[in-house]
Amino acid sequence: MSEADDRIVQEFLHESREHLDQLDRDLVTLESEPGSSATLARAFRALHTLKGTCGFLGFTRLGAIGHTGEGLLARLRDGDVTFSLDVASALLTLVDRVRRLLDEIERTGGEGTGDDSVLLSALQRLQGAPATGSAPALHAVEPDAEPVDEPSGSAPGEARIKVDVQRLDRLMDLVGELVLARNQLVTRAGSTDPRVVHEATQRVSALTSQLQSEVMETRLQPIATAWDRLPRLVRDTAVACGKEVRLELEGGETEIDRSVLDAIRDPLVHLVRNAIDHGIESPTVREACGKPRAGVLRLSASHAGGRVRLEVSDDGAGIPVDRVRARALERGLVADVRAQHMSDREWLDLVFRPGFTTTDKVTSVSGRGVGLDVVREHLAAIGGSVEVRTQPLAGTTFELRLPLTLAIVPALVVACGDERYALPQSAVLEVVRTGPGRNGAEIATVAGGRVLRLRDALIPLVSLREQFEVPGDAPEHGFAVVLQSGASCFALQVDETGETQEVVVRPIGAAHRGLAVFAGVTLLGDGRVALILDPAGTARRAGLGLDAPVAAPVPPARRVAAEHEWLVCELREGWFGALPLGEVLRIEEFGRNQIERLGGQLVARWRGRMLPLVELAGAIDPDRATSRLSRRRLTAVVHESAGVPVGWLVDQVLDAVVTTEVPPPVVPRKGVRGTAELVGHPVDLLDPSALLAPGGSCERLARREAA
Repeated sequence: MSEADDRIVQEFLHESREHLDQLDRDLVTLESEPGSSATLARAFRALHTLKGTCGFLGFTRLGAIGHTGEGLLARLRDGDVTFSLDVASALLTLVDRVRRLLDEIERTGGEGTGDDSVLLSALQRLQGAPATGSAPALHAVEPDAEPVDEPSGSAPGEARIKVDVQRLDRLMDLVGELVLARNQLVTRAGSTDPRVVHEATQRVSALTSQLQSEVMETRLQPIATAWDRLPRLVRDTAVACGKEVRLELEGGETEIDRSVLDAIRDPLVHLVRNAIDHGIESPTVREACGKPRAGVLRLSASHAGGRVRLEVSDDGAGIPVDRVRARALERGLVADVRAQHMSDREWLDLVFRPGFTTTDKVTSVSGRGVGLDVVREHLAAIGGSVEVRTQPLAGTTFELRLPLTLAIVPALVVACGDERYALPQSAVLEVVRTGPGRNGAEIATVAGGRVLRLRDALIPLVSLREQFEVPGDAPEHGFAVVLQSGASCFALQVDETGETQEVVVRPIGAAHRGLAVFAGVTLLGDGRVALILDPAGTARRAGLGLDAPVAAPVPPARRVAAEHEWLVCELREGWFGALPLGEVLRIEEFGRNQIERLGGQLVARWRGRMLPLVELAGAIDPDRATSRLSRRRLTAVVHESAGVPVGWLVDQVLDAVVTTEVPPPVVPRKGVRGTAELVGHPVDLLDPSALLAPGGSCERLARREAA
């Protein structure tokens, strides 16, 4: 086969798979809407196009299957045949057979020598034509066919990403500007005036950030790409379980990186099958409970706080916490001392344990305890997380939080001895200073293990210096980074913490890939190489056993802040304010060259978007506003209001404290809820949402970015 012929075949395979995906969705739709002439016409066109190209390329076996299936669709379109379960099963089996043949063509260049007589006879019988042989009833998926829920999708070849031509034009324009800026920098590099060099450097930095953003966006794909095959999966699973299920999809236009998209296909399959088999009741049970016969399975996606939130929910019976508790105690997964203090949420988290199941009967769909543990494992590998909420008789929701991309991620740089390491910022919950006399952050020993006593929680502590056998003594005053690991958390003790950087993730060398403690390697801004730590692997290496039975109380993954828990900051010299800790997303530091002006508003690029920056002191009292751009680094407390993040600029962050009440303010001002004596000073207790004036420039910019 010549190179030109090979390109034609590859294009045929790509287009045929797109037609098959569309045909798959249309056939599932026709089962619930058999009278939809538009859907039937679209399905007919897809199969007709595929059949015509087969004849041109000489794929006779594919052509025969397509021709017979087209005949059945034509009879359906003309009203001579009624769409039924048998018709749907036969046509879906045709789709599976064609997919297998396309895979065979891609692997070997030929269609193979299989026997299609049973399928052809069934298709002929259903359209009223004389069958060429016996035609037993066909299932939706052939016994020897590749499962439709295979996470790799239907195209084993190289993935193709469609890129908007206008976006390519913008990339070319940015590259041209970057070349000009580079030439300008080279020309001015020998200048003795530092301002000239600084100006050229800032220009290169700004263009590089824009170019990075545009390149990252070329990898973004609608999340609907990951659930295109779900209607078929829901249909086949519901038929196998004897249930009626209606699938609802929302937010399919939400964009996410292609690598993340591929990583969540398998978890989605397990969650969907779990919801249908365990969650949604049979039609008779639902009717007895006063529910519609058909259950509802809903997938919704949206952007939230620089990440993607994906929810998989059903309106079934919910997860019986009592049954989970009984099964966990029966299997010895939880120690008796621990069981007395566990909340319902902690019991529910046990459903993610490997091998755990509440079902006694093993079926082709579930019952072997494999599924939800795979979901958590896959999500943890990409820096994501999953939480479950349930309500008796009302249903269950699994909430997945996913990173936008895996190629360039924000990371916190930490030091241990002379070495530098990067921690994915998505796993960092909090950074605290440790040592003698530190308020609210003490290292203690409980039941023979070291823990960090942080406010009202005991958190398992891992010393990075001990794990990597770093020579020398640890500093008297170090730091502890509280990290998320699955549904649990632990603290990593380090010598120093540096700034947050956007790092390019590179795979680790083949000789070290077996070390699960490392997720990759990157090059820092100063030219030094840093290993990227994997939180889950670090916990396993330390032998924490976060998934094992425990006897001592440990905090949940992300403790909900108390009503009167505050993050105290110094707004300006001698002026202190506190923000509600439960509304704080992150504490960030931005270099002066990372700050830009957009329409008079200070902004910084944060997690792939423009984060509005507002001086907190100036928001409370405009007369005391001051410029901070003369400083080398700026500290911002990222707060989220109604899903919109804003960075409040402060001088420094001091501590997190708890108050028993909110005393009235000494001097009433906008956004000040009260005044209390904290950290040795009078502190204004703030309401940051009230400081965002509706319709203001900050709010308009933030909401435009969120959209």
